[in-house]
Amino acid sequence: MEGGVRTLRLFAAAVLLTAGLLLPAAVRPPPAAAQEPQPFVSIALTSIEPALPSPDSTVTLKGTVTNISPVVLSNLQAIFWRAPRLPLLTAEALDRSLTWPADEPLGERLSDNYQNIPSETNRTLKPGKSTSFMVQATLDELDFSLENGVYLIGAHVRGRTDLNGADVTLGRTRVFLPVQTAKPANTLQMTSVVILNSRPSRVGKSEFSDDHLAREVAADGRLDRLIKAADAVDVSFAVDPALIDELRTMKAGYSVRGSDASTNDGQSAATRWLEKFESLKSSHDGFRLLYGSPDIAALVHSNQTKLLDQGQLAARTVEGLSTLPLLVFPAGGAADAETLGAAEDLDPTAILLSDVSTAQLRPLLTAPGKAPIINFTASSFGGGPGPDPRNTEVHIQQRMLAETWIEASSAPAGTTLGRVHVIRSAAQAAGGAGSANAPWITRGTLSKLLKSDPTTWNQQLNYPKAVRAAELNASQLRSVRQLARSYATYTELLAEPDNAKVTAASSLARSTSSSWRRAQNAMRRFVGPQQDELDTILTEKIEIRTSRKVTTVARQGVGFPITVRNTLPAPEDPASLTDAVRVKLLFQSQVEQRLSVEPLELGLIPAGANVSGTASVDAKSNGTVPVTAQLTTMSGIPIGRPITIQVTATQAGVAGWIIVLISGPVLVAGVALRIRQVAKERSKAAAAPGPAEALSSKPPADELHQTLDV
Repeated sequence: MEGGVRTLRLFAAAVLLTAGLLLPAAVRPPPAAAQEPQPFVSIALTSIEPALPSPDSTVTLKGTVTNISPVVLSNLQAIFWRAPRLPLLTAEALDRSLTWPADEPLGERLSDNYQNIPSETNRTLKPGKSTSFMVQATLDELDFSLENGVYLIGAHVRGRTDLNGADVTLGRTRVFLPVQTAKPANTLQMTSVVILNSRPSRVGKSEFSDDHLAREVAADGRLDRLIKAADAVDVSFAVDPALIDELRTMKAGYSVRGSDASTNDGQSAATRWLEKFESLKSSHDGFRLLYGSPDIAALVHSNQTKLLDQGQLAARTVEGLSTLPLLVFPAGGAADAETLGAAEDLDPTAILLSDVSTAQLRPLLTAPGKAPIINFTASSFGGGPGPDPRNTEVHIQQRMLAETWIEASSAPAGTTLGRVHVIRSAAQAAGGAGSANAPWITRGTLSKLLKSDPTTWNQQLNYPKAVRAAELNASQLRSVRQLARSYATYTELLAEPDNAKVTAASSLARSTSSSWRRAQNAMRRFVGPQQDELDTILTEKIEIRTSRKVTTVARQGVGFPITVRNTLPAPEDPASLTDAVRVKLLFQSQVEQRLSVEPLELGLIPAGANVSGTASVDAKSNGTVPVTAQLTTMSGIPIGRPITIQVTATQAGVAGWIIVLISGPVLVAGVALRIRQVAKERSKAAAAPGPAEALSSKPPADELHQTLDV
């Protein structure tokens, strides 16, 4: 007993300590004035019928209850709940209700409108287990004070945390319910834009970093549900060409890096989805996003906007999309003045920004450039009132109905109203579709909206520090810069680089995708294999082959043979220049004043082939000098692995023998001349009179020796 209480206390402390910290900042409501009550169960609404009740309706709520506590819960019961009878009639009142803690306002449980869960005979739920529920109430039982207004309804789950304890409220859920018996004074044009994109995953010609895209295009996957939402009447779509590019690769057959699992299901799912897309493209209002959905703000703030041009190049190679007008959609619809300027430089048909960024209500705004601003409502998809989960399909749908009803009801009669909803998730697709039958809403395409007159505004943009902090970080941008440098070297290396330039453009555009925000590990798994492949090509695939010790006997102009091998796979067609390269060889002598080697251009080297040449040596003295040979591109960027060659020059010894051969006759003639001179001197001495002791018949021995040594 005491152990159970202690466990509950620790659980409660953990819940209170982390309350609010697990929600993304973009959807977290402002701090409430009071602490949230401790939940023991999580309640997720799955449906509300009808979404817009009439006076004789019975409102039915369905959902799922999950035990999130560490103890067994018992005596469980789901009960219909309603807030006080006072309705929410203004946008300000609706916004305030989003900040109320789960137990405010106090409200009322309808004691006769309940369901024992999981069943009448079993009312217990173990930790981590879930069960469904359904509660109902008529409008008469709900007893609302006004016939037209927005009310809060929901459900409470009651039960025990101790088998012998008292019943307590274990969890709550709330949702907006617009009640209307009279049509509002105005109608509101709803423009829905379904965004068709996904996190990039292709890392090679037909290899993917993971298989998430196959799951998204499979039946009832995210992209499957989005394309169904886009197929509705008067709904527009905007597609990322990179998505179509990757799905066409999947359709042709693909593999997943590090996995031997079959990809047949993914191939079939991609084929079916692309068929649906072709039908959608031919019959609906469509736009083209930037290739790869790049993080424009991050590129602007890091002075890498040239990478946006890479995306434009890649997009031109995706067949069938070039005729769609360009819609620029910065990440999250947020932009500052610099980001907006970069978007305008891309010459789009329109730029899609959030009302959080523009602080405007109207759907079409003027812009500094010629492209208008489509101002979409971001707040509706933040979900409904808490507690979590508050962003279910039901919450999104009911919030959209509540906000539009208030706007249509409160604006002066005859006012032209409109809203743009950007749909990016399955929940948003379902929530947006749920408002289709509201009598105050008319549907219109994005192209129709663009034909209307834009609203003038001060063009001041809200771009908080938190939004700036969410951009691709410095480490991610460094990896993109490195990849760009490697691709630049690779394309320069190739004899025919056009295809490689398209591959590089595609890779770089997808590497800057805004989907990599706060996903550094996922980005590393995408960029890493591509960088590794380039590193292998640039470091190992082009090789120098020569003897590590060579000898040259000439002073200048004669050298030693050297070979370069291109080990990239040879193409099937011998005439093809696929992966053929052009390189130079540069030589660095450790003693330039004694010996140097001239640069050597080898011309075209086909894949799988060798090309040889002769390195020309200029030796100023004999001896051995280490020389480093380095392959480079034609502009001098080093590639491959350098090698050191010991070059021995012997031209000085040869010159010495030449000197000996030339000077030999001179030496012999000189010796003969000296002998003749000595003989003459000896004859003269013999003829002259002198002392008797000085006369002799032969010269002194030391004088003869000195004569031969001359």
